[in-house]
Amino acid sequence: MTPIFTWERVPVFCNVLHETREQALRAERAAMRLVLCHQCGFIHNAAFEPQKTPYGPHYGNPLSASPHFRKYATHVAEELTQKYNLHGKEIIEIGCGDGYFLRLLCDIGPNRGIGFDPSYDPRSASADPDASGVRIVADAYSQRHEQHHPALVCCRHVLEHIHDPLGFLKELRETLDGRNECIVFFEVPDARHTFLRGAIWDILYEHCNYFTRESLEWVFEAAGFQVIQTRERYEGQFLTIEARPVPVAKSHRERADESGDMQSQCAEFQDLFQRTVDSWQMRIANWREQRRQVVAWGAGTKGTMFLNVLGLSHDALEYVVDIHPRKQGKFVPGTGQEIIGPPSLARRRPDTIIVMNPLYLREIRGIAGRYLTDVTFVVASDSVCSAPAACGTR
Repeated sequence: MTPIFTWERVPVFCNVLHETREQALRAERAAMRLVLCHQCGFIHNAAFEPQKTPYGPHYGNPLSASPHFRKYATHVAEELTQKYNLHGKEIIEIGCGDGYFLRLLCDIGPNRGIGFDPSYDPRSASADPDASGVRIVADAYSQRHEQHHPALVCCRHVLEHIHDPLGFLKELRETLDGRNECIVFFEVPDARHTFLRGAIWDILYEHCNYFTRESLEWVFEAAGFQVIQTRERYEGQFLTIEARPVPVAKSHRERADESGDMQSQCAEFQDLFQRTVDSWQMRIANWREQRRQVVAWGAGTKGTMFLNVLGLSHDALEYVVDIHPRKQGKFVPGTGQEIIGPPSLARRRPDTIIVMNPLYLREIRGIAGRYLTDVTFVVASDSVCSAPAACGTR
């Protein structure tokens, strides 16, 4: 393992918002020391302390308020349903959040769904336990629940949070013993997008793991699964894997050094990170001199890390816009910005909006256009390799 990145004071939780600014400013911080495996390209936070990240109803990063994301999730659910003939079957989702994706799978099938998530909040609008044959259990999935007989186990954006991913997958494999036709579908952020394309706002304490295609396949095979397919999705931001359980002795094969480009690129990552930060801080300082009124759009992972990495307190950038009602009125951990809904833009009248994820630019321009007539949209390009760009005005 080779060290590639160190940051001493990163917020422990990006996706736990706070009721007051004072609470947000006191958010706990911890150290991050990322190391790279030479064999498979796996990246892990060697300083991670699992006890610092207890997941409960206070945690949440719902994306289903976005039409763009809903379209993507629907496409994936339809694809899985057709490919694996998921009609009238039992489906389990591990880390189901508000149950949105599980409900899609059950509506399309139709199927019966059981979701497991210790952060499940029954007040969430997407998680009606009586809708579409979906039942959600506010607990982590484990061998206690092996009485189920799923045709599909899906787990999206969870494995990167788990300190021991191999142990987690081995336990999942044990619950599926004798059910070799069961399909498992996992989705994680793609480490190549984060580190080779310089997506530095996607590095956060909650994500103790960063998977490449090679390392994701390796850990599934080591846990006793046969890999069916891995794919880049969401314009390279996500990586998915489809697999089925098989005897460990038949599935796991040793791999030669496959980290290749990851090793050479990650050797320069700390320097790239700092140059990106310097570039953005200079741009923000210039905007302040010009007395421009700037807001960021997106109070999820990217937005929270953008503000914390750049050290932008609420005095420097006062508000963050988010379309999800659950986030509005709360405050960003670490930097204390109030989260407002799009209608508030008519009163705030910003002249510059920083779009945190370029995939949502068209959607954001359409929503903001209802309230503003003259504003510049700037995409928060992640690295100095692709400098921040203005994307037109209206």
